Amino acid sequence: MWGAALGAGVALLMAPRSGVETRRQLSDAALRLRDSAKDKVDGAKHMLRDGAKDVGDAIASGREAFAAAKDTVKDNAMSRGRA
Repeated sequence: MWGAALGAGVALLMAPRSGVETRRQLSDAALRLRDSAKDKVDGAKHMLRDGAKDVGDAIASGREAFAAAKDTVKDNAMSRGRA
């Protein structure tokens, strides 16, 4: 992405245009680049939040499974008179 932005900037600077037009085009390109970067950062934030939620859900499921298994072992031990 940076290579494309740099290439576009060089092309704009080398093109035969007025200074005002070149600055406007550079400004437009910088705004597009900023918006693209913001979109990518926002997407990464959402992926991290979703991943954190998935990890939290997996931990909760593991705790529930452990508690159920522990209760089953305890109940079996008590029913056999080993508690």
